[in-house]
Amino acid sequence: MKRLLSSIIGLLSFLAANATTYYASPNGNGNGNSYQTPCSFQEGTGKLQNPGDTLYLLEGQYDLLTTRLELNGSAAANIVISGYPGETAILDFRRTEYGKRGLQISNTSSFLHIKDLTLRYSGKNNLLNEGSNCTFENLDIYGSADTGCQMKNGGNNLIKNVDSHDNFDYAHYGSNGADFGGNADGFADKQHSGAPNHYIGCRAWNNSDDGWDFFDRNTSAFVNSTIIENCICFRNGPAEYNMQGHARYLIDKSFFDSINGSTITNRYGEQQVVTLEHYPNHGNGNGFKLGGNYSTHNVTIHHCLSVENTVKGFDQNNDAGTMRVMNCTGYSNGNDFGFNQRSCGTLYVQNCLSYRSRGANSLQVQTVAANDHNSWNLTGSFSDSDFATADILHILDSRDATGNLPASVTSLFAPASATARMVDKGTAVGYNYYGIAPDWGWQEWKTGEIIDPEPETPYECEEGLHSVAFVSIPGAAEDQLLINYLRASDSLCVQITDANDPNTDYSEYELILVGPKPSSSAAGFTALKGYGKPMLVLKPFLFKQSVWNWGAAQNTQDLSMAIANPAHPVFKGLNLTDGQPVRIFEACNTNAVTGISAWTSCEGIQTLASPVSQPSYCSIAEMPAGSVMNGLTLSNPMLMIGVSEYSTAQLTEDGLRLILNAVCYLLGIDNNTPDAIGNTGAKTTRKIVRDGQIYIEKDGVQYNLLGITAK
Repeated sequence: MKRLLSSIIGLLSFLAANATTYYASPNGNGNGNSYQTPCSFQEGTGKLQNPGDTLYLLEGQYDLLTTRLELNGSAAANIVISGYPGETAILDFRRTEYGKRGLQISNTSSFLHIKDLTLRYSGKNNLLNEGSNCTFENLDIYGSADTGCQMKNGGNNLIKNVDSHDNFDYAHYGSNGADFGGNADGFADKQHSGAPNHYIGCRAWNNSDDGWDFFDRNTSAFVNSTIIENCICFRNGPAEYNMQGHARYLIDKSFFDSINGSTITNRYGEQQVVTLEHYPNHGNGNGFKLGGNYSTHNVTIHHCLSVENTVKGFDQNNDAGTMRVMNCTGYSNGNDFGFNQRSCGTLYVQNCLSYRSRGANSLQVQTVAANDHNSWNLTGSFSDSDFATADILHILDSRDATGNLPASVTSLFAPASATARMVDKGTAVGYNYYGIAPDWGWQEWKTGEIIDPEPETPYECEEGLHSVAFVSIPGAAEDQLLINYLRASDSLCVQITDANDPNTDYSEYELILVGPKPSSSAAGFTALKGYGKPMLVLKPFLFKQSVWNWGAAQNTQDLSMAIANPAHPVFKGLNLTDGQPVRIFEACNTNAVTGISAWTSCEGIQTLASPVSQPSYCSIAEMPAGSVMNGLTLSNPMLMIGVSEYSTAQLTEDGLRLILNAVCYLLGIDNNTPDAIGNTGAKTTRKIVRDGQIYIEKDGVQYNLLGITAK
């Protein structure tokens, strides 16, 4: 095996060492070996044989018909087709027939790098890539008669700093008549199941249909998801185009002349008069359309901006996958965030900002796993003065010399100052941020030390700490306050496990803690029934008939619990007054204290507390080892404390300390005093509220801002 590996490395090194640079020009007829003797485009692409080969395209317009490339570089040495540095090379496909593509990368191609070019005016896609592990960088794509930039069949491609705009399928007809504009997106990555692709710093504007379209995209077979970061959608789906003098008029003159002045029926059955100057568009006009056709498209979109799109800024479109929408900004779209009344998909929306949406935002997918730390979660409104600039025409400013978005673009809807409403209002979701917490929206207030959250992923345990598995939904904000409070203990190592993973191995943990957030029907809970570890359950609905069948769970809006046995160690250090309930929540958001109204054939349970309004319910239960739970004998002790996920951000210091006490009790920390439990007593660790935000403070240092407004 070592000999084979050495041979492969040697072969790759040989090929890279034999890489050659070639040159082409619009009228080139030389050998292509130098800038002074360029060949034609077709000859130049034919010369690309080895990994590392490069073809430079010199200044000018290359008049091309459909061009298909079958090229293979390597991971170490891509084959490169690039505009010559400092010159503008244009691949012009205006002579292609309607329905004929421009540049097409075959599905056998790989490790190809195409950069610093303009592609325009094809009869279908200006760029169709079916290859894998390719990079498309610093491209200006426009004026095609369908989607400008389309990915299909392949995967693991990088699309970076690409603009795709003014694409319009002007002759498209649907089954119900004229459907002008119904297919032409800026970027389409649809109708295939290849590996996910990655988009960085791209812009899509004035396309007849959508900015990005992932219709019928399936990534369920892959660990990674599609990633869209630092990208922009602007004014997609305009009502009409001016086709007078358009480059496509030359090839389709007979069609345009035949339809000019005629009356057509659009897909809605409406009559419209078509003129070249006012050519109607019937496209959808969404910004980022994340899926469609109920396919499973797992996608992460973060730090993106969507502005003045006709319909939605961010659209689910029946994506049945997991959608993570993080640190995004919507401005004046039909509605900024449109995930409405869909019977599929799992949605995480965090740290997002909506400003002047023309319609109400909606987040009604099948599972909303996270909807927090967004501008609509808090009261109050924005004004232009909150932002560095709100002049949206800067969206189209020229890129800088490296192809990146210029400062005039990235300042759009960025915080105007360190005291702007969106600064430090977010929660850590895995991306770098400045200050004590992420900001809302697509741009940070970039002052102070940059925080890299990666070292905590995965969370590392120090030797000698008690290991706790906190069963939750990774990234769920509802459990984060409690997780951070427990992690502040010097005695505990708290690691998050996924409630939806039935294959998690809990054998190395000392304690299993079931958080309030996961659905009781989460796939991982069946295996936890009777698991041979001490367990703390904060979700009584796990005990209901359709899950473990131990009891009937009930919600209440109570903020306090009546204590049956104040001397029990779980109540040590709480602010108890004889005969008075202990307040667990500051306020109720939908539900607060939960409990069991009736047990199902259970023996050995001790009720430690009840909701004040329902004294017959059990809100804190102790189940010692040997307890019989509807025929199942527990081999390890268990505690249940009923707290609703809707109000966990409102847990009082007593509520947090109660749960910490329960953890330590189950772990056998006998000397249950504030100082004995890892220095986590009220004097050293506490929850505080400042400027409407919740902090965890330990030893006088505020180490984490959760960004949740206290009700």
